[in-house]
Amino acid sequence: MRWRLVFLVASSLLCASCGPISKLPPLASEEVEAERRKQQVDHIRDYFDQRRRLNNVAFRIRTANHRDCKNRSTQIGIEAGTVPSLPRKFRSYSHEALSVSWTRATVLSVAETSPAATGGIRPGDHLLTFNNEAVPGSETAEWISRFVRDNGERPIRVLVHRDGVDETRTVTPVIACAIPIELITDSSLNAFTTGERIVVHSSILRVARTNAQLALVLGHELAHANLGHMDKKLTNQILGWAGGAAIDAGLVLGGVWTGGVFAQQFARAGALAFSVNFEREADKRHWSLSSRRFRPKQTKLTVLSNDQAAPIRISWPDKVSRARETACRRRFRTVLSLRRPPD
Repeated sequence: MRWRLVFLVASSLLCASCGPISKLPPLASEEVEAERRKQQVDHIRDYFDQRRRLNNVAFRIRTANHRDCKNRSTQIGIEAGTVPSLPRKFRSYSHEALSVSWTRATVLSVAETSPAATGGIRPGDHLLTFNNEAVPGSETAEWISRFVRDNGERPIRVLVHRDGVDETRTVTPVIACAIPIELITDSSLNAFTTGERIVVHSSILRVARTNAQLALVLGHELAHANLGHMDKKLTNQILGWAGGAAIDAGLVLGGVWTGGVFAQQFARAGALAFSVNFEREADKRHWSLSSRRFRPKQTKLTVLSNDQAAPIRISWPDKVSRARETACRRRFRTVLSLRRPPD
């Protein structure tokens, strides 16, 4: 009986191995390369679409709140570059995806209501000269930023090439917060500031469906930077490390080797000290920062704290929102606009 069972199992396996095998036909290398190229092009277009939206909101937030920022500079609300000046990962397909020139600075985005938009500069234009100084083909964005900053608030004559015709546009820079705002492709829901820059993950732009919601996130991080929370956090960390190091030294003198564990743990505790208070302080401050150019339509949004700990929910009851909005309207009646712009 046992041998019959073994024979049946072996026969079944042999018959199964002799059956037809389904196998997909091999793809041509040209088709594989074409699909890979298409995915790269779509990724670049999606990334720069998100950057256009972020730059548009960031420009309005930085200009509306420049008096609250320690570091200020003149800006015109434009992003431009050549293929060699873009990050290396975008160079291979940027010309196909964005129509970026290899030699002439191509306008990638123009912030709404910015001096560049008012002056008639459009995405796709080629920037030839600023006040008769040629725009370089390498490190283009850095050169434009430096030129505008050194020029101050004086008008700039920009020679633009569009549809085969050279035109001169006059752009008058405005003062704005100098802190850069960067976009990183990351699926984790987070935005943070180092004190010197603000970093926004791409997932934030997918969750913040309106520009008003995105302005709340940027206003929150800008509040952290303006209030100096990163410097305070570093100070607390140093003080915690010093206290832990003193305990380690005392135990070592007593013959107990700690390996610096108290210094490490106390430094970590110091970095977390008052973090909740920092977040609450930034929450109180960022509403007025964002509402100076955007009126939040939705009153709830969840973001992550700087240390990527538990999510912090930003919410305002309707009555509180209306009261704060009324106060802002009275205070900034002549210089601020709280009307929600079209998305």
